[in-house]
Amino acid sequence: MLRKYNITEQNIYLYYYNLVSSGRTALAMDVLRKGFSDVGTVGRISAVISCVSHAIIEYRDKQFVMFLLANVITSMNRFHLRDFLKTGIPLPFIQVHATSVKSIAVAESVRFDGKRGGTIEISADDLGRFARRASANSLFVHFENRPDAARNFSVSIDDLFPHLDAEWRELVVDIAAAASAVGGRIPYSLSGEASVRFMRGASG
Repeated sequence: MLRKYNITEQNIYLYYYNLVSSGRTALAMDVLRKGFSDVGTVGRISAVISCVSHAIIEYRDKQFVMFLLANVITSMNRFHLRDFLKTGIPLPFIQVHATSVKSIAVAESVRFDGKRGGTIEISADDLGRFARRASANSLFVHFENRPDAARNFSVSIDDLFPHLDAEWRELVVDIAAAASAVGGRIPYSLSGEASVRFMRGASG
């Protein structure tokens, strides 16, 4: 349905809210999966990310988190990742488009640990804050989570492997080791229109 029609960010928020409010959480997360697979516009992917940040905290669904991580990690530019692995150069972002939103979301909210058997942890709070910035002049909706709920979700790299092809499996292992040496996150730089849209601390 997300591919068939010209779905707006308003539609995404309404679909997600109505489904979770009526207890159909499995269908709600299927809507979010389709939203990530069908890249669409910056506004749409930002809306999906906002809903995802809520879903990670509320539903603690490991398969959903692994799908999400595989999708956003493999959206990153492999050539830039290899430059980072070889030289430590931060990933450069200049243009504003849906793929850059997904890629910066990784750098903002995903922490790699290559030292303890290899784990990847996503911060739902960081993801939500980034969604607010990325939405800019489009619609942004913040969903309240249970205050006592865990905000981070961690999976092992081995668990993620079935969701990746052989090339990406090797890359993720190398990225985890390299990112661990610089605090756990992939460094990135912003310039051009990306620096205006995604600047750290900018309001949405």
